[in-house]
Amino acid sequence: MFNMRLQEIETINNSIAGNNSLELNEKLINQYIIEWHRGELDIHNSADSAFIDNLANSCPFVNGYGVYKARVILHAFGNYTNLSDNYLCNSVGMYKNGKGGDEPEINPALLLNQNEIEIRVYPNPFDNMLEIECKLDFGTESNFTLYDIVGKEVYHKMIQSSTNKTILLIPELSKGVYLYKYKNKHAKVNYSGKLIKE
Repeated sequence: MFNMRLQEIETINNSIAGNNSLELNEKLINQYIIEWHRGELDIHNSADSAFIDNLANSCPFVNGYGVYKARVILHAFGNYTNLSDNYLCNSVGMYKNGKGGDEPEINPALLLNQNEIEIRVYPNPFDNMLEIECKLDFGTESNFTLYDIVGKEVYHKMIQSSTNKTILLIPELSKGVYLYKYKNKHAKVNYSGKLIKE
């Protein structure tokens, strides 16, 4: 009965069409949880372990609720070290309200700037082309970097923000999960996420 229920959950999870990195993080980590309940999760598999570890040790305000689920998996296997969300989020330019615990005072302009800038990287999964939509001041330069699951840089492109949409032709990559970073110092944007290569 339990295995039938897991199969139903897996079918529902597989039917989710993630449109952004937060949804895809949650979908992937849900699959790991299903495998865990079946006794099939190999935490020592380097690709799986790297994904779970990277997600667990990232800012939940950037990568979503999947961060907390990844931490539960690592804790269950005795591999999780408790890190401060303030440290993790502040280090990527994502700030909380600055009113609790050890959080520093935050310049409200930084929050406004972060909330006003919407970045979309799609399609996800992708084949050999990515589109980036980001509304920034014309004439500013942004950097888009793609990393494999162990953190090795596999693609880098400097983007001149003369348009709101940029199309990138990605060189041949192996199928799997990739991490990306989109940075613009002028607009104080430091955005990251995950992509799946078909």
